[in-house]
Amino acid sequence: MGELLNIQVQEMDFQARYDSLTSLPNRSSVRRQLAKWIEDMRNTPQMIAVTFLDLDHFKQINDSKGHSYGNDLLIQVAERIQQLLPEKSYFGRFGGDEFILLLYSKKENFPAIRKTLTYLHEAFSQAFYLNKQAVFVTPSLGVSLFPTDADSCEQLLVNADTALYKAKEAGRNRILYFNY
Repeated sequence: MGELLNIQVQEMDFQARYDSLTSLPNRSSVRRQLAKWIEDMRNTPQMIAVTFLDLDHFKQINDSKGHSYGNDLLIQVAERIQQLLPEKSYFGRFGGDEFILLLYSKKENFPAIRKTLTYLHEAFSQAFYLNKQAVFVTPSLGVSLFPTDADSCEQLLVNADTALYKAKEAGRNRILYFNY
């Protein structure tokens, strides 16, 4: 009985911190990590890039092919992105087809962050394979920087979301920085 209870507690803990489809950290885990990084870096020469990544026209894929097809695509996207991330990063699923990436670096190393995000964006030029069929999707990315754009978790998330919305409004399939 004790072993079963332990397994149930572990499962509940996993569900509270991770996305059930992709096994990535969920929204609350990402927020906690971002808040921790902000606190740790508040008085250091470090920067954090908070990046929302959203799949363009994902709803059309779900509507035309079905949710299991869309779920398979989300799993493949998560796997591809995880393989490309640098060591100093944190990657999660915020919900639906929206992912969030936290990158940190020295302030003077902003070009490295830009290069990582460009590399990530370019990785979508390769097809995903669903039911042995090549599928191409494009991402839109919105980026907010700590401490340049904001110094709180909530405001960084709002700014990154705003940049994402503007990237989609500007034609999708692009990276847009909140203040650039």
